[in-house]
Amino acid sequence: MYRYINKPISNQKLLALGMLMTSVFGVATGPVIAADTEAQQIQPAAKPAAVSGETQEMKNKRMQTLEGSKSRWSGQFQLNYSGSTLRHPFSADAPNPGRLVPPPVVTMGGNFSARYRVDEKTTAGLGTGITTQTPFQGPKKTSLSDPYLDLARSFKLGALHNRAVVQLTQYTNYQYYHDFGYRQALGLSNESFYETSFGLTTGLALQLDYSRFADGAFDKSQQTLVGLGTFPYLEYAINDRLNFRTVVGILHYKNQDLVGTDRFQRASVYQTFGLGIAATKSIFVYAYVRAIPYDDKPVTRDNTIAGFSTIINLF
Repeated sequence: MYRYINKPISNQKLLALGMLMTSVFGVATGPVIAADTEAQQIQPAAKPAAVSGETQEMKNKRMQTLEGSKSRWSGQFQLNYSGSTLRHPFSADAPNPGRLVPPPVVTMGGNFSARYRVDEKTTAGLGTGITTQTPFQGPKKTSLSDPYLDLARSFKLGALHNRAVVQLTQYTNYQYYHDFGYRQALGLSNESFYETSFGLTTGLALQLDYSRFADGAFDKSQQTLVGLGTFPYLEYAINDRLNFRTVVGILHYKNQDLVGTDRFQRASVYQTFGLGIAATKSIFVYAYVRAIPYDDKPVTRDNTIAGFSTIINLF
């Protein structure tokens, strides 16, 4: 008669038994599995998979701020100032050497938009603001500034980052609404840019605007029915916070008085030089000067204006 003795087997014996069974049957038992699991835990973690070109995040600070928060709901505020010449920086009069239509005025305006993130790449916004003329010389003609609805989508085509926007605008600012009879506009735009590994960004922005007007005794030569804008640019990231930016503006337009013809007019080509400042992840400031040579005249302080724009993501 066999007797079973209730005596514990040591861990060393279990380990030896497991190794024996592994060598004979090719099957690992509990102690060997546990040892293998521990070995996996102390091995270096595997490197994450490389980010694909489609999902790789853009490095451009201005575009990152413009893209806004990744939250479902967010708010964005933009503050813009367009001033007078460098010779008379505090003048209430804005030069128009490029013969823009309508003519520019010294203005400061702030826009707020509530934005809804449809998906990772698409946002919809509803916004409005306030614009005032001659803000530092005594504000005048202050008005609700052009409520708008827009849909923006960011995407990649090969190595090119893109941001396309469709925007509907109801004009309410004093100059456009009261002086020239603008009522609504449809705007289509796309900005494409390529980022290099050494901080240089090359880009091209395209803009198409179509406007509607009120009936009445308005000067049709000052009403732009169709506007086309082409804006090639270069940016160089000096460091994580500062970048240099230069833009060339090429504008073509067809005014109401040219309806029924194939003619488009062209404003004088201008060039902007500026410094972009990424104050925080949510705040980007761009201070610039804009040179507008015309009639083969050289760039001077009389045809160069100063201004700034600011983008602030609120939440």
